[in-house]
Amino acid sequence: MGLGQLVTDAAGKMDMQVLALYCFGFFVIYQCAIIIYNLYLSPLARFPGSRLAAASAWYETYYSLIDEGGGRYYLKIAKWHEEYGPIVRISPTELHVKDPEYLETIYSQGSGIDKAEWARFMFSIPFSIGSTVEHDTHRARKAPLLSFFSKTRVQQQSQNIIARLETMCDRLESEYAGKSKPVNLCDLFSCFSADIITRYAFGTSYNFLGYTDFISPFAMAVAGFKKAGQVSIQFPMLPKILNRVPDSWILFLRPSFAPVAEFKKEILRLIDIEKAKIKDGTGEKSHQSIFGQLLNSDLPSSELDSYRLMEEGVALIGAAIDTTKWATVVTIVHILRDTAVLRRLRQELDGAIPDPARLPSLAALEKLPFFMACIEEGIRLSYGGFARSPRLHPKALQYGSWRIPPRTPISTDAWSMHHDEEIFPESFAYRPERWLNDPKAPSGKSLSRYSLAFGKGTRVCLGMQLAYAEMELSLAALFRRFDFELFESGRKDVDVYSDAIGPAAHPDSVGPRVLLSIRSTWKEPNQT
Repeated sequence: MGLGQLVTDAAGKMDMQVLALYCFGFFVIYQCAIIIYNLYLSPLARFPGSRLAAASAWYETYYSLIDEGGGRYYLKIAKWHEEYGPIVRISPTELHVKDPEYLETIYSQGSGIDKAEWARFMFSIPFSIGSTVEHDTHRARKAPLLSFFSKTRVQQQSQNIIARLETMCDRLESEYAGKSKPVNLCDLFSCFSADIITRYAFGTSYNFLGYTDFISPFAMAVAGFKKAGQVSIQFPMLPKILNRVPDSWILFLRPSFAPVAEFKKEILRLIDIEKAKIKDGTGEKSHQSIFGQLLNSDLPSSELDSYRLMEEGVALIGAAIDTTKWATVVTIVHILRDTAVLRRLRQELDGAIPDPARLPSLAALEKLPFFMACIEEGIRLSYGGFARSPRLHPKALQYGSWRIPPRTPISTDAWSMHHDEEIFPESFAYRPERWLNDPKAPSGKSLSRYSLAFGKGTRVCLGMQLAYAEMELSLAALFRRFDFELFESGRKDVDVYSDAIGPAAHPDSVGPRVLLSIRSTWKEPNQT
């Protein structure tokens, strides 16, 4: 190699080093400029809060993904409210309000109120109702399904819930009752909820309750999607990229998602069947599944694309399995930990259900005050979606002396509301009696108006009535038919440790487990 070549190579290497240095310098200057803007020039610069959180979104990323296993940012927000007051800047772009009386302003019934953009790709199903950011599009997509999930239709379909409930109880009686074999409540109700929502929404059942030990690969895969939610929030480009990646590539990297991929294919098959029925004239009045309901609606053809409808089906399944399961499990564990609550509940159910094999109607169960109070308190301590859900209002809002600029993401969350001590005294205690006799908050408003478990405003949960029906029928049947005893389980298995979009217990928890026997006479349960 000649001297000239050596000089040329050295110059080339120096050019690359200089270029790399320039790029690094530009990156540093750019980041410094962003920090200066966020701290001093942003329209939110004057709002109180942590300067680190205001300076860079990386602060939230650290607490959401790394510190103590991630998902702990909600505790930082709670601490800031104690330090700075009811309105806090929690990121460069977002405000958080801890004021029960401002709840219905944030989540109002007004028009033009959008969700934050990161919600669109959070679960890689951007065209589903829950992921729809724009208010008008969300309203149009939701409207055809309102009657499908109405209380009247849920009551009409209650026998389908009871049929799956009988299957569950028969298995518990034959395989677990009196055999010192614990059943994991999370696994049990994942399967039960999956059977209910597939039968209700798709018109067919897949017998998730038939899995050995109630361990469903599909339900486990759905839980995996939920765990990935925080990553999607912090790095919104990632799900956008993954959404363009073929399922075969995803399965190569994450084989555990295979049940979800297969279920997507099954949903597409059901959609094709519904479309064929409409084409040959046999499905014009078909409303036995959400796909028949949507395909026979007034939605434009662009909204009836098979892939969009498939995303709608996946979203419904995921939401229904996780939230209803968790609310039911939390309620059971808290009841079993309190002998007085359990005794009072049993007395009320015994009077209303003389024959455990013949459940009363949903309307009759809803007239049992203490039973319904137990459910409401369980829902309060299960929180629903848990994660904050910012809203972007088209016009400026006023909070006290603070003017909130238009289109500023503003939020609160179930943790802040459900643990407001003025609204819910002893908020961490399970106290069903707080819901008796049409309770009022200090403001004079109904206590239920301060619950965020099912959302608020125009985005209130579509499946709320179905969730109540599942809980009412399953809890009535189980507590009337079986005796339960917590097995190596307690509050740590249902108390929130982290925000995994939904509430998540401590990583060491394997889920609350119980031993059961066929109910005969009253006995004091072991408490943990």
